Amino acid sequence: MVPIYMAVDLYPFQDVRVRQAMRLIASRTQLVEEAQEGYGQIGNDIFGKGLPGYDALIPQRVQDIEQAKFLLKKAGREDLNIPLYSSTVATGMLESATVFATEASKANITITVKELSAAIYFGPVYLKQNFAQSEWFTVPLITHWSQSMAPGAEFNETHWHDPQWDSLYTQLLAEKDPGKQQDLEYELEKIEWERGGYLDWGFYPLLDGLAHNVRGISPSKCFPLGGGVFSRAWLAT
Repeated sequence: MVPIYMAVDLYPFQDVRVRQAMRLIASRTQLVEEAQEGYGQIGNDIFGKGLPGYDALIPQRVQDIEQAKFLLKKAGREDLNIPLYSSTVATGMLESATVFATEASKANITITVKELSAAIYFGPVYLKQNFAQSEWFTVPLITHWSQSMAPGAEFNETHWHDPQWDSLYTQLLAEKDPGKQQDLEYELEKIEWERGGYLDWGFYPLLDGLAHNVRGISPSKCFPLGGGVFSRAWLAT
C-alpha cells in the first residue's frame, strides 16, 4: 500500500478531528481508478486487507465532504493550507497525492503536493514530516505494527503513541490463545480506524512482466516476481 500519513503530534494533526476529516475527503474508488489504473482494491485506513486478523467487519469509510467540512470547522481548521510530501518512489504515490489534493479542494482545503526526488525521499527528512506518503509491502499484521506503530517502532511515521493501543499490543504479544489474539487484533484495528494517523486509501496489485521464454515464476501476493525466488526460474529454449 502507499498510504498518506499524518503525524499525530504535529500541526494540524494533533486534533483527531482533522485526521478524521482527511480520511473522509478521500474518494477511494477514484484513487484506485486514477492512481492504480483500476487494478487495486480500496482500503479502510487499516493495514492488511485479506490477511489473518484483519477485521473486515469495520464499516467501510467512504467520502463525505460535508462531514469533513463540519469536523474541520469544529477544529478551527476550515481554511487549512498544507503541503503533502510525495514522490515517484512507489507505484501510484505521486498520482494518488495529486488526486487527493484535488478532492481536498471540495472541502475548501488547499493541499500543495511537494514532490521530492525518489533518491532522497526516504532520506534525512523521512519520519520528520507531518503530512506525507509511504509504501508498505505485505507482512503479518503484528509485524507491520512492530515496525510502524508499536512502542519503539523503527518506522513510526505517524509518531503514534497511544496508551490504550500500546497496552493492547503488549497483551497481544503475550497472548497464546488464537481466539483471544484475534479479539485483540480487532481492538487494535478499531482504535487505528477511529483515531490513527494513516489514510490507507487502497492496496495496489503486483503485476509481473516476463519474457515469453521465462519459466518457473509464480505470482506472489507479497512481493514482485514470485517473491524473488529465482532459484526456481529457468529459460526455455
